[in-house]
Amino acid sequence: MKCFPLKLVSCGLLLEILLSGFLNPSPIKAQEAPLPDTPTSDSAIDLAIPVRASAGYNTGGSGYEEAVNLEGFIPLHQSPGERITFLEPRLYLGEESNVGGSLLLGHRFYDADDNRIWGGYLAYDNRQTRRNTFHQLGLGLESLGAIWDFHFNAYLPIGDRRQVDREQEISSILNTSTRFQGNFLLLESLIEEQRLRTYEAAAGGFDLEAGARLAHWQGGDLRGYGGIYFYDPAGGDSTLGWRLRLDADVNPSLNFVLALQDDDLFGTNLLFSATLTFPRIRPRGPIGNPMLVQARLGEPILRARGIALDRQQEVERSTQQVTMPLMNPEEEQPYRFHHVILGRRPGGDGTFERPFGTVQAALNATRSDGNDVVYVDAGRRVNIPAFTIPDRVQVLSQGPVQLLGGLPFPGFPRTDVRLPFSPVLNYQDGVLVRLPLSGDGNFPVIRGGGPDLVRLGNRTVLAGFRLEDAAGSAIMGNGVRDVELRDNSIRNAGDRGIFLDNVTGSVVIFDHQLRNIAGGAGSGQGMLIRNTTDGTTQVTIARYRSSGQRVGIEMVVEGDRPASLTPEQTITLRNVVITDSRDQGLLVQANDVGNQQIDLRRGRILNSGGQGVLIQADNTGSQEVTLENVLIQGSSGAGVQVVGSVLDSLTTSAQEVYLRRNRIENNGGAGIDITANGLSAQEFGIGNNIIRNNGGPGIQAVANNRSFQEFVTDRANNSRGISDNEIVGNQQAGIRLTINNSATAIADIQDNRIADNLTAGNPDLTVTSTSNAADVCAVVNNNSSAAGIRLSNPAGGLFEVGDLPTVATRNTGTVEVLPGPPVFTNKPGAQSCFR
Repeated sequence: MKCFPLKLVSCGLLLEILLSGFLNPSPIKAQEAPLPDTPTSDSAIDLAIPVRASAGYNTGGSGYEEAVNLEGFIPLHQSPGERITFLEPRLYLGEESNVGGSLLLGHRFYDADDNRIWGGYLAYDNRQTRRNTFHQLGLGLESLGAIWDFHFNAYLPIGDRRQVDREQEISSILNTSTRFQGNFLLLESLIEEQRLRTYEAAAGGFDLEAGARLAHWQGGDLRGYGGIYFYDPAGGDSTLGWRLRLDADVNPSLNFVLALQDDDLFGTNLLFSATLTFPRIRPRGPIGNPMLVQARLGEPILRARGIALDRQQEVERSTQQVTMPLMNPEEEQPYRFHHVILGRRPGGDGTFERPFGTVQAALNATRSDGNDVVYVDAGRRVNIPAFTIPDRVQVLSQGPVQLLGGLPFPGFPRTDVRLPFSPVLNYQDGVLVRLPLSGDGNFPVIRGGGPDLVRLGNRTVLAGFRLEDAAGSAIMGNGVRDVELRDNSIRNAGDRGIFLDNVTGSVVIFDHQLRNIAGGAGSGQGMLIRNTTDGTTQVTIARYRSSGQRVGIEMVVEGDRPASLTPEQTITLRNVVITDSRDQGLLVQANDVGNQQIDLRRGRILNSGGQGVLIQADNTGSQEVTLENVLIQGSSGAGVQVVGSVLDSLTTSAQEVYLRRNRIENNGGAGIDITANGLSAQEFGIGNNIIRNNGGPGIQAVANNRSFQEFVTDRANNSRGISDNEIVGNQQAGIRLTINNSATAIADIQDNRIADNLTAGNPDLTVTSTSNAADVCAVVNNNSSAAGIRLSNPAGGLFEVGDLPTVATRNTGTVEVLPGPPVFTNKPGAQSCFR
């Protein structure tokens, strides 16, 4: 164990001899030197350098990282005031928890003739980054004096000097395009591929500086340095820079360094470091001026604290043209396009280069695998005769903008797209491609050749055509599944515009215009959707315009209990405008265990010859109907009429009808006319409507036989019974409810404004029970009626009134209770019949 220090001491003495020969030509007189363990004087004993430890911090810049440092100074052998051989170990923790360090072997000796210290060192440095490790050897020479200092340091990286830190591939789209070729729609992208590599390169080199003491105080001093440095990173350009530095020993334990440097590689940087040492840097004082130089034998070596790294980037670029057909997401096969230019001579094959001249020729060439599209150019504007679309085929024209969803393709933005037969976006991260040549505004005309112009197959699409002068229906679907109709206009159909008979699955109807649909009793519908067999149909209709038909839209569901046929319809309508119907604008019927859910929001139904909206259910048929933000105006009959079952029958039906925020005005009959017959059950929420200037009552409801009728407060359906309506200017009473026979009626009537209706001297709001077998509950609260309110129970049946003693004070206007309070039952404190 004693051999290793002796070897280090020998190395130190050898280094001293070499340094003396290089820096001081005068030979050392070995016989005059004191023995290593023999002090020269009592003063020299006081100059002994102790083992010490330091903790420090330095900012980052100029190839170095911000770090916290732990350092040591370990004398291996010393003659106090004369010479010292020492080790300087260093460990640092840098940014992102990178670890590094160094080990330095140094030797210094004091030259009494020049009053200077001469020294040199050998060092090993290690630096770790996130992915790499670098190694470096260092050596240096120094001369320290009372005023002037000189330093030279060399840095020699070893091992792999340049290592990859990060490798990244980046694709940039330079250009995208679409074009037809043969039967395919080709997507093309010009892609630039970039391979970006970031390197870390160790920067070897040297630094040379000289400095002088600028100030001195007891226990410390301030020195200024200036010099040059040279960096030569592997794989990069070398640079020569300059550095100015202030080095302050505030006291024997605290050191600050501030440096400003500049070079072409790292630019201009201001660097700072602070070091706290225990027990001290220099020997214990006080130290007189004659010994100031000797006392510096234990100062730390002034050199760069690690390995400087240059971050370099290299970019490799290449381009490639990528071409692929538009792929059908449902089948994961290319779409096949069969091109048609109407009026072309026979002989085409349906490719883009040699299109067919007729639609029928293209249809004959299709396959029913879900990938085929017949794409029609109006060409010479010849009429297209009637045709049938084979299963799983789309027939599109260039008239409107046609968009198709496809599988992802480089360069085309990924987005959520709508695939056929879905009313909403249903495929994520696809591409949406506009078909070339679409949107030219030329809609081909389908006319003649059959009673029905277009017959639909299973999972078929028809988009962008004008259908004129059909003897039967313009569009007919019978017993098929999943159809989509878009951007078609229909005129002068002899029977019906669109007839979907027992079509199940998904039906999507967007952007249609219909005019002048003839037909007689049982026909003449702009659109008829009828389901009489088992199955479920989900229909979405948006932006539909229809005028001049017997019925604007008729929706019928009729089952067969003995045959166990229970058809269901769910129909959503948005932005529907129906004008000038000869009978109803909208007719909704559910019979014989058929079930309907109808939701109409944002629409107009104008100038109907019968009712604006007629809702009927009978014989165990069931309906849930919502009308919201609809203008119903100018009908000859009622604005909205709801009928459950047939008078005096034993049949049942169930209806839930919600009327919200509608304007029902200028109709010939009642604004809202409701009848419950037989064993029917009805539930209503009528709120926030404007009901005005109608030829009958604003709201009229009659419950007959053993029916059940309720105007319900139900938070789940946003209903408060008959509430918050403005009912003004009607030709009869504002609200009139009549309960006959053994019927039951439950009604919350609240917060309605009722005014200026023609009541012939009668109240404006009446609830009348005509039978002693009837069962009635009414909560009448906070209504405003100048003509007054009447609750009537002449036959003495069960009639509950919410908080009967205060009903007159809770409403504005006279409140009559006939023939008197004793024939009514008080429901104490009740704010609702449903609590």
